Amino acid sequence: MESLIPIIVVPTVFAFILLIGPFRQPLTRWINRKADGGEGGMMLREELAEQSERLMETERRVMELEERLDFAERLLSSGRGPNPPSGDPPAGA
Repeated sequence: MESLIPIIVVPTVFAFILLIGPFRQPLTRWINRKADGGEGGMMLREELAEQSERLMETERRVMELEERLDFAERLLSSGRGPNPPSGDPPAGA
């Protein structure tokens, strides 16, 4: 029984190596495509880049709005802005 193992295993390994040889490159390319996400992965990368650009634009707009809000708060606190509403009517009315 022990002598049968090398007789079976060695030819099986050689047969496997000979059979897999012609399929090695296509198999490797297929595995790499699957690992990269294939064609769907390219679309996902493009969509991710688009979403990243939109996020950067939104962040820029939020920063601009924060600056405007800070300016309005400073203007109101310095007393140069419109008078806060009170119970008295404006002097000109």
